[in-house]
Amino acid sequence: MKGTFFQKPLEFSLRVEGESWRQGEAIAGTLFAKNHGAQALPGGFQVKLARGTLKKVHQKVSGAFYEILATSSAPAGEIAPQAELGHSWRFQTDRNCPITDNTESLFLLYGSESETEKMGHLQVTIKPEPVIEEFLKAFQIEFRFVVKSFKSSKRGVDVKLMPPDSQHFTMLDYAQLSFRFDGDVLHVGYVFNLKEVQASSAAVDVKKKKKEFEQTFAPGEYRLSSGRFNHERLEAAAAEAIKQVEGKTLF
Repeated sequence: MKGTFFQKPLEFSLRVEGESWRQGEAIAGTLFAKNHGAQALPGGFQVKLARGTLKKVHQKVSGAFYEILATSSAPAGEIAPQAELGHSWRFQTDRNCPITDNTESLFLLYGSESETEKMGHLQVTIKPEPVIEEFLKAFQIEFRFVVKSFKSSKRGVDVKLMPPDSQHFTMLDYAQLSFRFDGDVLHVGYVFNLKEVQASSAAVDVKKKKKEFEQTFAPGEYRLSSGRFNHERLEAAAAEAIKQVEGKTLF
């Protein structure tokens, strides 16, 4: 992945190793600055990893990049006329780092300006940690739930699931799952949005209520000693969660 940005007489070229990343992976590359002017210019250009709102970035408005997560600065010095300097950088992401969703994403900002809106930017696509997607497959394959959306939140990664058209789930509107890591321990939170029928002598009302549930997994529970995912444990965990809503055995 690459990007080019001009702050005359400087030309910045950002080279990034990769096209997309998982939570917890490192993002690395090199930023080159070329001086097209006739005089030497100060170096000190930077690469920043920032969190931005997609709508504001596209509209090029102030505050689009509202959180700087990391900064890598090139050594101080001068860039001679027609010369080019390179600066290698590397940012290590966290297993709970924000993912790319419909409203927000991580961005690489680069250039010599102190104001983020005046720097070049390149969107960074971050996908959920692999164990999250493997966990969701249990709901999709075994229980025919449909993933509607992924979203970053303070709780980690939130996923909205819609139940299948089945008599088992007639009272379930949708399920909201949240995933976060505490070190290597995975916490999965559930919020089931339910319909509850309340009958009276005058009428039958359908009211909404929520049922919450949480599971915790040590590394040895979601991965086998071989490093492969423990599909049997993940499927059993999904079945256990669904029973919280149904209140009866599925099989």
